[in-house]
Amino acid sequence: MSITNYVIVNQKLSCARALLRLVNDLPTPLPTNQRIPHTALLQGAVFHLIYAYQFYIREIAERRQVARHLHIESEDQLLAAFESAGAPPSDALELSSLRRDPHSWVAKMHEAYAAIGHLPTQKDKNAVETSRDRLIAVVAIDSESGDTEALTQLQISEWEKAFSDLIFRQREVSAEY
Repeated sequence: MSITNYVIVNQKLSCARALLRLVNDLPTPLPTNQRIPHTALLQGAVFHLIYAYQFYIREIAERRQVARHLHIESEDQLLAAFESAGAPPSDALELSSLRRDPHSWVAKMHEAYAAIGHLPTQKDKNAVETSRDRLIAVVAIDSESGDTEALTQLQISEWEKAFSDLIFRQREVSAEY
């Protein structure tokens, strides 16, 4: 049996759910020594959701027997692959629409993923004092700056549920054809 995009999507969603369940095992209120594991679990869940999404884009192409479906990386590439064969299917159009809507869960999830890879905002940086002492300055980092919103378990759980519901609905419709 070959490993299909369908299988990988399900696996990545299961990994995201498992990480979100582990967040529940952390004590509340969250002690200082548990902030890093908490952040790691939430960011890991976002990573798995993003990869599930990328494999789901390929799953749609694979299900419709698009040649070179393994090379599709985005909604735009998915739509382009279908344009040569006629009109794109509604599931591809829906993903594209969700990605373009800045208020959708898809856009928010991708924003969160991109924000994980950016440097956090620094506070209290005093370059003059640092250069004089020839020491590396200790800089307070604002994890909840205006640049990115702090990830929450509730927010990521909502993304996972919305994504799982979308997949279930689109797979059901596809199976009818």
